[in-house]
Amino acid sequence: MISPAHQLIAAKLNIANGADATAIQSSINAADALIGNLVIPPVGSGFLAQSATSTLVTAVTNYNEGATDPGHCSN
Repeated sequence: MISPAHQLIAAKLNIANGADATAIQSSINAADALIGNLVIPPVGSGFLAQSATSTLVTAVTNYNEGATDPGHCSN
């Protein structure tokens, strides 16, 4: 499952660009721990079951899309 990595990368880029990580940091830490050293196919054989990632993916997706704090940034 690649979605956790995609959302995690986006969240980290948002934070690096100045977004407040307070509301999402614990989910980022949990996702980092869950992914660990896994490498996805076709290069590696890493796999995470959707049941193990769905809550984290939802939390990080909501953060990235502005549905949770800090919300959308102003342009």
